[in-house]
Amino acid sequence: MFENKYSNLWIILSIILYRIALDYSYELVISDTFAYTGLGNNFNTGNYIISWCFLLTFVPFIINMNKNITYSNCVLLLLSAISLIPSTTLIAYLNFDAKFVILLYIYWLCFFSYNALFPKFQIKTNSNKKLFVLISLLLCMSVLYISWKYTGFRFHFGLKDVYDLRLEAREYNVGAIVGYLATAANKLLPIILIYCILKRKKIASIALIVVILLNFGIEGSKGVLFSLFLCVLGFYFFRYRRTIFVFGMLGLMSAWSIVEFIFLKKFFFGFIIYRMLLIPSQLNYCYYDFFKDNELDFFRQGFLRHLGFESPYEGGIEFLIGSRYFNDYETRANNGLFTDAYYNCGIIGILLFPLILVFLLKLIESVSNGVDERLIFVPIYMVALAFLSTTFTTALLTHGLLLLMLMLYYIPRNKESYR
Repeated sequence: MFENKYSNLWIILSIILYRIALDYSYELVISDTFAYTGLGNNFNTGNYIISWCFLLTFVPFIINMNKNITYSNCVLLLLSAISLIPSTTLIAYLNFDAKFVILLYIYWLCFFSYNALFPKFQIKTNSNKKLFVLISLLLCMSVLYISWKYTGFRFHFGLKDVYDLRLEAREYNVGAIVGYLATAANKLLPIILIYCILKRKKIASIALIVVILLNFGIEGSKGVLFSLFLCVLGFYFFRYRRTIFVFGMLGLMSAWSIVEFIFLKKFFFGFIIYRMLLIPSQLNYCYYDFFKDNELDFFRQGFLRHLGFESPYEGGIEFLIGSRYFNDYETRANNGLFTDAYYNCGIIGILLFPLILVFLLKLIESVSNGVDERLIFVPIYMVALAFLSTTFTTALLTHGLLLLMLMLYYIPRNKESYR
């Protein structure tokens, strides 16, 4: 009992210290640098108190999830760290509408509650090495084909000109099937790499690293390199029970962003905080602000457009939001979670969409049962990032979540397969 109380106290302290560090980072680093993007410092004591009440009511949920670590709990813990807590910081420093704050609170309350109450179910998996290898080969071949046809097997290691590669990649006409496989390969190839490392297949592991690097050379997606780094990090350090450390790690990163900004005159970690933690939370309000006075989309720019439904908005809504709130007509202001729920279905979406996401998490949890924990880190990060950055329908069809579930369903999981 003492050990459990000690663990709970550590969780509470790590969450509080992370939030405090993030607040100071926002006040001293972010608001000073990115005020022109709308992230100003409009501190208000009343909003600050509300933001802490908002956060602290969810701490018992976080503690309870840590007692029973599962795949779905891991994803929700990660989303709590990279989305929920940064949202509370912005509530403290920006003048959000009270209705938005209430709807955001209801969204997270539904998300946590549905996850706690949703019954666990088990799908009988089919460990099939041949089908797993077939999926792996299809992913690799799609990358090799695009790399050969459009880039001449280009290796690219720079990060400063990746946007030029992305503009170039928009002109590629690769077809729907190959394009889907190549996009899914961004996230799934690192998982296959870890599987090969676990099986001690050195040649296959080296070949996969080459394919991943070629994949980066196609459009310069930083996520490709980041996933490669994360898969190695996860292989050596990740276990389900260690997920809770994400709050402490982000707290340290927030604190260090202040140190490097003030004493080292650098902005590396400050930019990571701005880009990874605060922009998605800011976009939640941007979408709310636009759609509270305009017609909801109801998936008409999503899957319904393939059925002949027309959206009332010309061009992508993400470009509309980027131009309206950031004065950049080429910025894709993609976002998920609250944004996805509100601009598609309004208040009904706030209540319904968390249930859909929980169902998907439980489904992935079921098909991943028995898979080595060292393989699961990338799927946790992949799904959390997909939910955070885009609509759940796009995550399923474009970001490879359906193919992820299929791959986890077939992946060999008996003990002999890892020797």
